[in-house]
Amino acid sequence: MPRCCSSYAVSCGLASLLCCGLLFTSTIRTAAADTATGVQNKRPLQTLNASLDMLETWLKTSRYGATWNAYLKTDLLRRELSKGKNADRESLESVLTRYRSDVTGLEKQRFESVRQALAAYLATQGSLPVETLPAIAETAYKTFEAPTPAMVTAAESKTAIAADQLNRFLAQSPDRSKLWKSYMLWPMLQAQLSTDDPDTAKLAKVLQRLSADESGLEETQFVELRRSLRSWIDRSLAERKTAAVKKKIKAYSSELAKSLKQYNATSSHWDAMAIAARINFLKRFDVAPELVASVRRHYSHPNLSAYISSELISSAMDRAIDEAIRIRENILGVQIVGEGQTTGSLQVDLLPDSDRAAIGLKMQGVTESKTVGTKRSVRVFANSTTSLEATKKVHFSSDGFSSQPAQADASTDTRVTGLTTRRGNRLVENLAWRKVAKSKGQAQRQSSRRAAERLESRMNEEGDKLLAGANQKYGEKFRAPLLRKDAFPQRFEVKSDGQQIQLLMHEASPDQLAAPVSATAPPAGSDLAVRLHESFINNMAAHLLGGKKISSNDGSQQEGEEPNFLERFKQQRQKKVAAQRKQQGQDPLPVEKPTAEQAPWQMRFARRNPISVEFRDGTIRFVVRGTEFSGLDEQVYDRPMSMYASYKVERDNAGGLRLTLLDQGVDPTNVEKGGRFVAADAPLRSKLRVRWKEALEGKNGENKVVQVFPFELPDSRFKQVGPLAYERFDLSEGWLTLGMQRTVGQLEKQALVDRSR
Repeated sequence: MPRCCSSYAVSCGLASLLCCGLLFTSTIRTAAADTATGVQNKRPLQTLNASLDMLETWLKTSRYGATWNAYLKTDLLRRELSKGKNADRESLESVLTRYRSDVTGLEKQRFESVRQALAAYLATQGSLPVETLPAIAETAYKTFEAPTPAMVTAAESKTAIAADQLNRFLAQSPDRSKLWKSYMLWPMLQAQLSTDDPDTAKLAKVLQRLSADESGLEETQFVELRRSLRSWIDRSLAERKTAAVKKKIKAYSSELAKSLKQYNATSSHWDAMAIAARINFLKRFDVAPELVASVRRHYSHPNLSAYISSELISSAMDRAIDEAIRIRENILGVQIVGEGQTTGSLQVDLLPDSDRAAIGLKMQGVTESKTVGTKRSVRVFANSTTSLEATKKVHFSSDGFSSQPAQADASTDTRVTGLTTRRGNRLVENLAWRKVAKSKGQAQRQSSRRAAERLESRMNEEGDKLLAGANQKYGEKFRAPLLRKDAFPQRFEVKSDGQQIQLLMHEASPDQLAAPVSATAPPAGSDLAVRLHESFINNMAAHLLGGKKISSNDGSQQEGEEPNFLERFKQQRQKKVAAQRKQQGQDPLPVEKPTAEQAPWQMRFARRNPISVEFRDGTIRFVVRGTEFSGLDEQVYDRPMSMYASYKVERDNAGGLRLTLLDQGVDPTNVEKGGRFVAADAPLRSKLRVRWKEALEGKNGENKVVQVFPFELPDSRFKQVGPLAYERFDLSEGWLTLGMQRTVGQLEKQALVDRSR
């Protein structure tokens, strides 16, 4: 009986990588752990009911339970919550006032949980009219109340609990524990938890370490400590330096009111940052929660919508299987060896699932084999036909990739073609023939069962291995960095039906805004389509690039290394340009040789706004901001600079794009924001202008117009997809709408494949 081929198992992983990887490649190539994410996705009412249930259960064990319930108006709260949208807001606010009162005991965690959940629930109930927001913001500071000592103590206790949980987590690996505690200034944190007069400046140093972009800080225990520590610092500052905090809140209220008056759908990224930073500050100090929530509901909506068609997935993953195999196994005590050939097909389909992307993989094939079975002195020659069928489901959600165990079925039909004995004894041969005939059915059933088991095992082993690699990349490149920054998308919805995988994301951290209006679905009819607001790129860049240092040669392929995505894309384009010039009878472009003047230079990205883009009237304008520059000469420059460029983007007749450079330059970031130019910025600006101009225009202006060819997946495993033409590319009012479609030739090839099934 033949062994199952491994090509199907490998394809399981490739399918999952392609289906969800294409969406991320197309959307971000330009650019707390599970528990924490789960909490973000819970509805405020569910969180409130759960917190209230826990509190009431706890109060039942106390002789003061009835007194507490009466004071906190628990019956009233339950009654109003049962009304849903018809709940009386004034009644709910009266309950919240009790939870916020100065009564001793309310600092305990269970009361605190209900207080926070009720405040969050109230914030979601109805929005303030947009026209009233500036006036309400102007007086928002009046709602500030300094926390009581009991509230500060409660925040400190919560931090101590989080620190203890982290300590137990780290204790699982003593070596790791020592390194982490040294990094995050653990002795300093413990000293502050032990003193009656904690130093917020020292606590801020610990918080800074916990907020860094270090791999591992996305773990739940670190996230919880970071959040509780931030809350403790804020409450301590508000209690000790009430006047200073109130003064800043008043200033922020006035600035927020001014920003809200001017804000609209075409406002700049700087305007959105100003509003987001101020409402985040107000939220940290429990100021005007209804205003904060209303601003977000009016001005921060999902900023990415995308889909990938089942036809594109099928064209990439459906494939023929034709594999030679070697056979060695034992069936009913008979040692069997031989060779075989497995032929068949792999088909990939999308399955309906409203909570995640569901991908169904189905393999159908036949193995024709010739074998020799040996037992004692008898040798049996046979031909076998084994029909194979297997399925496996792969899923993708915000948590990553997962799969269900494979299910396989096999049916073997064996035809004995000959039988020999060692000495040619006819009596022995006759007995052997009878034995073979008698056991044939049992042998075929066992062969079929083993074939199915082997196919399932190999599919699971190979598929899970590839999924593990995909999860690692997804975690390291996307999920973990955003969790470390408390910036994982507030909304991350993936679903599938029989026709598409659909993705909707709301990417904005607490100090950012997303799109001013919600992302609508991209136009139908494409293989791959994206509707992307500029805030998605701007926000993502802040998390993934902010404060990082790069070199001008970072994108280049190093000797002995495999080319990365950008390098493969560059090489692919160079080949197309060369082929096009040859076809048009033009000379090849000269190969640039590195010179001393082209030595690499380094830049550190600005921390809060490293890259921003604007999509307006068919043009894209982008700005790259740095705060530190070196390698331009012998000096290190600590002068914030903004390097900008604007391109007109048009589709050509060949399914590609034509980018025409309209404007480019370098200015101090202060000038970009409306400030005055200072002479100290002149040397750096001059040097950067030379480098920036050459990078964009080329030495002789040859790059002022750039041709972008139809997109091809750099991974050779998906070459059968062929080029994807840009059938739609719109830039308007802050939105990029992209639609990509396989070329006519590829569609015709796919139609032939579909008809041959």
